[in-house]
Amino acid sequence: MSGHARSIARIAIAVAAVAAPVTAASGPARADVSACSATPGAGQYSATATATCPAGAGTFTFRVAANCYDTYPTGNLQFEGVIYGPWVQASASFATSSSVHCNGYVPGSGVASGATIQTA
Repeated sequence: MSGHARSIARIAIAVAAVAAPVTAASGPARADVSACSATPGAGQYSATATATCPAGAGTFTFRVAANCYDTYPTGNLQFEGVIYGPWVQASASFATSSSVHCNGYVPGSGVASGATIQTA
């Protein structure tokens, strides 16, 4: 191989080495929100609502949203509104969660139900 051909080959290899990570990084991130779970489900009740995504679910931001009810003063469920947990970034390395407590008029009277996952 001539010196000129070797120089061209070196330049081509250098350009390919620099361009490969840029090409790979520009592809769309994988997001598998269906791998995540939210509790409590519809018809289930808990003081806290939680959305959890396992390690490797993808690269996206999510939070929990749930209906909040108060049982005070009658003991019956009275809809108060939707509550939201903090936005968190899903991780490739570990499970991540977004949780929120449903506060009622008096301590212990709030219950959450029908939790869902929202993505940004």
